Amino acid sequence: MLSKRQFLAWTGTTVLSLAGCVTANMEAVDYYIKGDDAYEAAEEARSNGDLEGALEEYERAAERFDAAYEASETEQAKTFSYEARELARLHARAARNKLEAKNEFDDEAAYERADLAEFLEADERTLLEEYEIRKTSAFERRTRIPT
Repeated sequence: MLSKRQFLAWTGTTVLSLAGCVTANMEAVDYYIKGDDAYEAAEEARSNGDLEGALEEYERAAERFDAAYEASETEQAKTFSYEARELARLHARAARNKLEAKNEFDDEAAYERADLAEFLEADERTLLEEYEIRKTSAFERRTRIPT
């Protein structure tokens, strides 16, 4: 059975190699894994209603994806790390905007139900959707069972 760390190491290596980075250095992979850990923690915090905790984790994820970007040796790895960083930054910005807009809501339930994307500008929303689609398709590629 794989430990969580082994699985994440495999996932990070696979992601970077699928992005065309077969020779990706381990420093970039390690930073990417740490960024992914923080991103998943942010998603969990957000799903549990802890928007402030999610904001901190999104910012931490963006920093770690940025470090992965800086450590990347190929353009594909840089692109992959860049998009992950921007996705985390957009989520952080949306979380910050939602926290700041809390007083504008009369109905607490409506505030809780409001999607993070609603707190971004239209062009940022478009970018968020594009990066989420790319992240999802990359995940599907690395977890697909070969036939």
